[in-house]
Amino acid sequence: MPIHDTTTQDLMGLLNDNNYQKGAWVLHMLRGTIGDDAFKRGIQAYYREHAHGNARTEDLRGAMEAASGRNLTAFFDQWVMKPGYPIVRIEHTYDNARGEATVVLRQIQKASWPRFTASSELELTWTGGSRREKIELAGERNAFTFKVPAPLTQVTLDPDGWLLFAR
Repeated sequence: MPIHDTTTQDLMGLLNDNNYQKGAWVLHMLRGTIGDDAFKRGIQAYYREHAHGNARTEDLRGAMEAASGRNLTAFFDQWVMKPGYPIVRIEHTYDNARGEATVVLRQIQKASWPRFTASSELELTWTGGSRREKIELAGERNAFTFKVPAPLTQVTLDPDGWLLFAR
């Protein structure tokens, strides 16, 4: 279910693991998206504006947009208004002749959940070294090819832990 649930009539029903756990992750991702300073300014403005009152999701988005100078409609639509989160299967192969590794990320979550879009990083590790590559996760299947000096021993999606996803 989405965090912003317009179908539940029982307000106590909104107090669930999805809203608390996914909600916390979404705030963490938002901080990573707009940066610590903008996030802090946005949260402070949001609290000032709505102290001792009620607020809506749109109020939080507005405060964060004002603080960051960014349009966050797509972020909130994807992570707050829609159900689920990415469940990602990672596969990789190595072409010895070309010195290239191909990494395939597949979103395998429930069909009723959307396929998510997110900027992230892959950490590519081989015997004797590693490096990071920026990637865009989008759609059901994403394939990336990288020049590397040896076969990969490990591929880590989001090594710094900014993205809500499962394997």
